[in-house]
Amino acid sequence: MILISVEGLDSSGKTTVAETIVTYLRENRIEHLYLHEGELRRDAKSPFLSPFFSLKDPWVRDLLYAALTISTVQNCLSKVPPNTVVVIDRYVDSLWAYTDEHSNYELSEYVREFVHAISFDAPIPNLTFFCNTPLTEVERRRTSLGESFNLEFERHTLKQFRERLGRAQTRVVEIHPETSSVDIINEVRNRLRRF
Repeated sequence: MILISVEGLDSSGKTTVAETIVTYLRENRIEHLYLHEGELRRDAKSPFLSPFFSLKDPWVRDLLYAALTISTVQNCLSKVPPNTVVVIDRYVDSLWAYTDEHSNYELSEYVREFVHAISFDAPIPNLTFFCNTPLTEVERRRTSLGESFNLEFERHTLKQFRERLGRAQTRVVEIHPETSSVDIINEVRNRLRRF
């Protein structure tokens, strides 16, 4: 299995990049699987898992997201054919960046340590695209969608991404809004040749 992750802030262009990759794989009849958290949210009928657990609770949401994401990828390792390309929109680097001690979430130290520990023990992507979109553009996109934007939080989260991904430079390709689809596809092609 070849694992490609797409990381970055909310509204940085991750889904667009992932869909560009998936379109290329489909058009070239390369066996692939696309994992995207948005599909889970759209299919959810209720924000409650039970009368006791709300997905609006950051602890529940983040722990379940972390466990589900990593479990899904580990399951793929054992069940999908070895030549399958798995493209995941948000993965372990996001878990790490969004759950540090300065995040907006009121997570206990124990929960934070757990999420960080599993983010280091999860299968590592062969290739990670990091959408490094300027904060002014992220803010514009979010406000146009009616979503909130906290500059201090976003700066900190971006710093966390850079710290985490700086340790893994051989698998990381930084892309910007002006990066062309052709450049993204060429990077995918080059990496697939190596496997």
